[in-house]
Amino acid sequence: MNSNVKNSFFYFIGYLISRLQAFFLLPILVNFLTKEKLGVYEILTSINVLVITFSVLNLDSCLLSFYNEQKEIEKKSELTSTAFVFSFVFGFLILLGVYCFREFLLNSLRLSDYVNSFVLFLSVLNGVLAGWTHLTLVLFRLNFQSLKFSLVSVLGPIFSLLLTYGFLKNRNSLEGVIYANVFTSFFTLILSFFLMDKRVFYTRPNLKFWFSRFLKIILPLIPFSFSSWMLNLADREILVTLRGFADAGIYGVLNKISLLMNIFLGPFQMLWTPYAMSRWEQGAVGQTFEKVFRVFFLVSFLIILFVYLTSDFLIKIFSDNSYLEFSYLIAPLAICNVLGAAYYFPLVSFMKKKKMWACTLSFLFGAGINIICNFLLVPMYGILGAVLSNVLGYSVMFLVAARLEASITGVGYFYKRVVFFSLLISFALVFFGKSYFLLGGINRFFFAVITFFCTIFVFCLLSGVTKKELIHYSSLLKDSVLARFR
Repeated sequence: MNSNVKNSFFYFIGYLISRLQAFFLLPILVNFLTKEKLGVYEILTSINVLVITFSVLNLDSCLLSFYNEQKEIEKKSELTSTAFVFSFVFGFLILLGVYCFREFLLNSLRLSDYVNSFVLFLSVLNGVLAGWTHLTLVLFRLNFQSLKFSLVSVLGPIFSLLLTYGFLKNRNSLEGVIYANVFTSFFTLILSFFLMDKRVFYTRPNLKFWFSRFLKIILPLIPFSFSSWMLNLADREILVTLRGFADAGIYGVLNKISLLMNIFLGPFQMLWTPYAMSRWEQGAVGQTFEKVFRVFFLVSFLIILFVYLTSDFLIKIFSDNSYLEFSYLIAPLAICNVLGAAYYFPLVSFMKKKKMWACTLSFLFGAGINIICNFLLVPMYGILGAVLSNVLGYSVMFLVAARLEASITGVGYFYKRVVFFSLLISFALVFFGKSYFLLGGINRFFFAVITFFCTIFVFCLLSGVTKKELIHYSSLLKDSVLARFR
């Protein structure tokens, strides 16, 4: 087994365990916290993600762009130490701002009845620490230190799971979750620095030299980072504003269960970009990309079908029976995850052609549609309106990204048909969702079989996949699985 395979394996294990932690954590949160407190936790989590984004402020992209261009260890050290200095400054300014305006933020976010200003500050501190840890993980990946990367990625979630359970069992309050998150962030940051090559900080940072170079990457990506956050997380705050924390809590639980898709999509997202970039250098773009694109969507929608057919069982595993009436919404949310992962196809073209403005434009359109639809649909349909808004937002994002890729590079996918198929499946699952869960065992079985073959037929019809290609893909999948056990 060569080093590349070993690295990929360790990255995959680290990613898989970090994803699985979220599913083990969910039953603990549902068991100890009310729906209102789960809604508060969703808002704090969305703030946390925003803080991570702006404490790092795309410095990870700066490292990815410049690190391998430096041939001497002194230059690499200078670049890395400069990135960390900037990140420390950004993090300190964020903490100072939150401390000064903590009461205003509490009232603006409607959190004052549930948490105090100290808990809000701790939540933001957790985001800052997680952002700094993220930079160290990027550095591990750049140096192909997959074992160190996986060690931090595995021990952090396990530590968080144990601490969260311990705090909730003893305190039975939302503050316990925040304390557990902060202690975990301290632990992973210290562990990361302990494992890091100390030569990273041997050279004094040349702030003036790198400042202008960093700005060329940072400034264009700031609106992209913010629009990406709006598409993914801003709907929680809208749901709280229009319906209350309980609905936001339910929506958060459903969304976390739908992230089961990311166990399968995550390895693709990690491995596709370097593979596609290398294939681009060999001139194998159009046909190769389109074949992978077909397989990706075929497998994804089969998994979505499985998630839909078993969503009431997933609800019982990861939460409790009070969420059963919303189980039909898990599959449409999973479709959003698929469209988000599909964005990595046009992303390769944008990176290769240095057209990162297309990323920003795609997410701005998607976020705009998502927010507008939330304000229109949530007052009438509640959580269902938030789910449909999310599906429409992600569909528009991918449609714009794919259309821009076609105009920039000439690499054409059947993007219109994919979006149409995604919307068709989403609305069909919503329309027939509750009826399916009222069926008995034998009727469910026949419904599942019919739905399975209808999905395959419609997908093949829209995408142009032939019977010969399906047999070929199945053979490749079988060979790859058998190879793992030899």
